[in-house]
Amino acid sequence: MEELRILKLKEVCSIVGLKPSTIYKLMSNGDFPRQIKLTAKSVGWSNKEINTWVSSKISGGSNAPH
Repeated sequence: MEELRILKLKEVCSIVGLKPSTIYKLMSNGDFPRQIKLTAKSVGWSNKEINTWVSSKISGGSNAPH
């Protein structure tokens, strides 16, 4: 079973190979996992959701960026 973790933006960028601006654009289009509000000034992403998104891209999912 995959350990559940919260990833910060820098780590998400490293995992998916995208810049923050691209991640936020994909999020606004509904094509990337939503961030989780941790505190008033801090957000993160579920590693499970990020890994699922990456897997869908590797397997040729229909949400691939154009």
